[in-house]
Amino acid sequence: EPLKVLVTGAAGQIAYSLLYSVARGDVFGKDQPIILVLLDIAPMMEVLNGVVMELTDCSLPLLQQVIPSCDEMEAFKDVDVAMLVGAMPRREGMERKDLLAANVKIFKSQGQAIVDHVHDWWFGVPEGSMVSMAVPSDGSYGIEEGLVYSFPVRTKPDHTYEIIKDLPIDDFSREKMDITMKELVDEKNMAMSACQD
Repeated sequence: EPLKVLVTGAAGQIAYSLLYSVARGDVFGKDQPIILVLLDIAPMMEVLNGVVMELTDCSLPLLQQVIPSCDEMEAFKDVDVAMLVGAMPRREGMERKDLLAANVKIFKSQGQAIVDHVHDWWFGVPEGSMVSMAVPSDGSYGIEEGLVYSFPVRTKPDHTYEIIKDLPIDDFSREKMDITMKELVDEKNMAMSACQD
């Protein structure tokens, strides 16, 4: 059964560096059929349609369908995986060529990082390996329970994870972890109060 994968900001450079890798099986495996849903804003639909044509022209055997959209409700419907990679558009007075020249290395590295990390999350990491992942805290390492925080985790092929417990933490790291936890709690509280207004 095909996996329905949504990529936001799909007409942008980060997504452009990512889409081919997803469609050819680098992320979800060489035997996993893919339906790509490409989401971007309405003014980018012409560019997005060009991306659809490029992907279709590649005749990738795993790519069963490419669906362009500027409607979030339609795009997110029934997706299995969503990759949220939309970026801020260029600022007033900045020419597109300047923006692209400055960011091309960043776009490529972000696209590759997404490929690598999603692959680990999807298939799991090799035995004895771990990755850092922002997940809800279970109280490990003294981090407030329920707070989304970066932990060393082992991902499994069934798309679950477990926090690796009891790694040694030196005083310097403990101090930085506590500072980060306080910042995250403050941000969470500000966001929650903004939602209540």
